Formats: sequence, C-alpha cells, structure tokens
Amino acid sequence: NGERASLLDLMRDAGVELVSTPALERPLGNAFVRELSDIVSSSKIDCVIGNNARDRAVAINVASRSGVPSVVCGHNQHVFQGLWPLPAMKKRYYGAAVRRCNLIVCSSEQVRGEYIDWFGVDGKRCILMPHGINLGEQMQYSTQELRDLRCSLGIGDQDWMFSNIGRIAPQKGQDTLLSALKRLPTTLSCKVVLVGAVAQDASQAECARFERKLHAVAGNNVIFAGWRDDYDKILAASDAYVHSARWEGLPLTVLSSLARSTPTILPDNSSRPPGFEDQVHGLLVRPDAPASLAEAITALVQMDPEERSEMGRRGRSLVRKRYDMGQIGQRFVDIVAGMLDESPITP
Repeated sequence: NGERASLLDLMRDAGVELVSTPALERPLGNAFVRELSDIVSSSKIDCVIGNNARDRAVAINVASRSGVPSVVCGHNQHVFQGLWPLPAMKKRYYGAAVRRCNLIVCSSEQVRGEYIDWFGVDGKRCILMPHGINLGEQMQYSTQELRDLRCSLGIGDQDWMFSNIGRIAPQKGQDTLLSALKRLPTTLSCKVVLVGAVAQDASQAECARFERKLHAVAGNNVIFAGWRDDYDKILAASDAYVHSARWEGLPLTVLSSLARSTPTILPDNSSRPPGFEDQVHGLLVRPDAPASLAEAITALVQMDPEERSEMGRRGRSLVRKRYDMGQIGQRFVDIVAGMLDESPITP
C-alpha cells in the first residue's frame, strides 16, 4: 500500500526476536534486571548491547549478572537532567556502570572524550565509529512533488526554504536560528520549517517551556511543522538545511541533508562530521551565535547557483565515501565479533 514499514516490522523480517519490557520506561530497582538476565541466560545470548541512553546502564548490569560481555553505543554528548543533586548522582551512577563495560562505540571524538575524561573509561575500550545512513533507499521526487510540498507549507516558488529538523529542545538551538532570522536582510524572502516537537522524556517540562518561548518570538516566516514522516522529502524540497544544535553526538539529519546534496549550514562543534570542510562541503558557523549563523545564511543566498549546487554535490560525495550504513554496520559487526573472540568478560 506504499506505507513505510515500522522499525519493529523490519526487525522481525530480519529474524530478530523481540521481547517487550515495559519496565525499561522507568528502569528503577533490580527486578527487571533479573528478568532480563534470565532471558539472556536461557536464550544463550553471547553479548548484551545497550543502544539508547536510558538502557545503557541496564544493559551493562544485565550482562554482568549473566556473565556475558556488554557493549554500549554512545550516540550523544552527556547532559544529566533534574534538580540538584540528581544530575551529579546520575553522572556518578552512569560512570560506575560504563567503567564495567567491555566496549563503548562512540559516534564522535567529543563523545569518546567524555567517556575517557568524565567517566574514567579506558581509551582502549572506547571505539570511534560514526553514524551511517542508508544511501541505497533514497527516494526520488519530481519537481512537481517538491513544489506541492512547499505549497502545502505556504512556501512559494520565490521564497527561500530553510529546514531544521530535531526535537524542540534547548540542545537543538532553535532559539539561535530564530534570532539569526531577525538579522537577515529585510529584502530576503525566506521561510524556515522547524520539523520536530517536544519529546516525552525526563526533560519534557523544560522543553515545553522552551517551545512556548519559540512561539512567542517566531515571526510569520517560521513554520512549526511538528513530527513528520516525510522529513527526507522536506530536505529535498529545501534550498538549504540549517542545523543549530549547541551540542550533539553526530547528527543523522546533517548526514541526511548532505546525502541529499542539500546545501548545509552547521555549527563547528560535535555536529560537524569528520572530513567536513568549511566552504567545501557546506558552511560552518560559531556555535550558539545568531550573528554568525545569519552571516552564513546570507552568504549562502548570495552564492552563485552553480557554486551552491557544487557544494551540495561535494557534501553528498563525502557521505558516500565515509558514512555509508552498509560499510559502518559491517564494521560494527566485525568489532563486536572480534571482542567476543578475544576479550575477557568484565566482572
């Protein structure tokens, strides 16, 4: 029927056995750790991998209890939420857990540095492996389809369309982008599409307040699009993608934009993919600096169209060479398999 399969459906089709564990929503106490350990032992599982922030410490505890190695995927830089002294307690607990982990796969040098410097993890157990995207399944859209999408968002053919994709949260810096818009030349007709919403997690209340502040200062040229499944089509329809995060791990939205050959502006922090060069693959700006971001947007608009297109093509070439999901996925499999063959189990 043309609908996209869910991630769970894709995993089932790949032969993955799925076990629902509602207790992971609030991982408190040890009862569910024992429950998961029993599953690991009875299923003769060789390794436990923690992927999301909430379940990494759980995965390590389950692996330790089951007597098998553990792997965690460090996707993002670390911020511990809550009122004092809760953040310090969370950081101490998490540090004690990750120091017992056999292998930590880090998305960027900044993330790897935090595991080593903040949590005291042996650098030999922190492997740098960037995110990847699937380049083989990229949809192709007709000019009319993209024009219709822009029209549905209230964006005309003569307007510049800038997109920004991510959770509505202080981390993502949408306020920096809105401040930059107010510094653009008044003659520039542009619309900014913010794709995303407040996530339902521990920071929900803080992010909801942040969202209200964004609405209060946003002009008529800002479109709050909410969560959308067609973000890839939005990237294809955009004249440029503007990433404004204050910190990251290695954002998939930046890689997706580059893969689309969409001219991309991003801050010179952990949002910057290794190999990305300013003025070559896109434009870099100072983090959390509206004036710098406004200058980059203006410079992009004033570029010769062919120069802008060529920059987009070089961005796509970078992703194809270094961030193909197939190659990175195989490397992950090889590293974990090597760990199982050679590494002793960490108690």
